[in-house]
Formats: sequence, C-alpha cells, structure tokens
Amino acid sequence: MKMKVMIFFVLLYSPVFVCAENSPYAKISSVFIGTTGHAYIYVDEQLHFNPAGCSDDNSRYRMENSHPGFDASYSLILAAWMSGKDIRFNISDSECSGSIPKIRTVRVKN
Repeated sequence: MKMKVMIFFVLLYSPVFVCAENSPYAKISSVFIGTTGHAYIYVDEQLHFNPAGCSDDNSRYRMENSHPGFDASYSLILAAWMSGKDIRFNISDSECSGSIPKIRTVRVKN
C-alpha cells in the first residue's frame, strides 16, 4: 500500500505538470471543433495568456484531439460555457498547438 501511495505522489508531481501555467479565470465566448478535430476555445476577456510565446495570441486556446483526457475535458468546457461559469486552463509553457497556446487541463469555478 505504501508503494502505491508513493507512486501516486511521484506521478502527481511529475514533470508533465511542471511545464505549464494556470491562466486567470475567464468566461468562454465561443467553442468549436475544427476540421482536424481539435477544440478551439475563445474567452470573453482579452486574456492573452500565452506562457509559451505562441505566435497566435488572440484570446483563443486549443486542445488537441489526441490529448488523453480530450473527451472529458471538452465535456467540461461545454458545460462551463453553457452554464456561464468561469473557466481556467492549465497552458503549456514550453509548446504550442500549431501557433496557438496549448491546453493541458481545465478547471471550472463554482
């Protein structure tokens, strides 16, 4: 049991989560799936949260359809948008999705 707990904490604090930063909370203004199947999310505020310095800095973010939690994250994004809740993204600070800031995780504010 101790080994499982130790493995859990090692995975929880692995470098996958170190290479990203949390955006401020914002309201979603538009959501769509592009022809490639990636999700594009626009926020109301002129957030411009772009820790990786991606060339497209227009308050839009992208989650790739190959992301392991894509379906659950996209469902959460849609639920936040439809209910008018604020949302925060964990954005990669080391890579872009094409030229757009890349979403790692999603959090909805109650």
